[in-house]
Amino acid sequence: MAKSRPLFTDGWNSFWHFLFGFISIRYVLIMPFFVLYQLYSFNDVNLHIDLVEYFIGYLLSYFLVTYNIISLDFLLLPKLN
Repeated sequence: MAKSRPLFTDGWNSFWHFLFGFISIRYVLIMPFFVLYQLYSFNDVNLHIDLVEYFIGYLLSYFLVTYNIISLDFLLLPKLN
């Protein structure tokens, strides 16, 4: 069995996993697509690491927004008049 990598050691790939998790609190459709994309390559030895990076971003965003430490209103798309 191949050894998986440590958390957040995959460069930009780890950054995107975390960022997608972080903004999923505002754009919920990212979550099913990200998880399905990751599960599509279920033979990847780093599958669980990628999902953990994603959910770390999601949970951090959830707690920061829930306790009003930050606001993610800047992620809203502008209204077209």
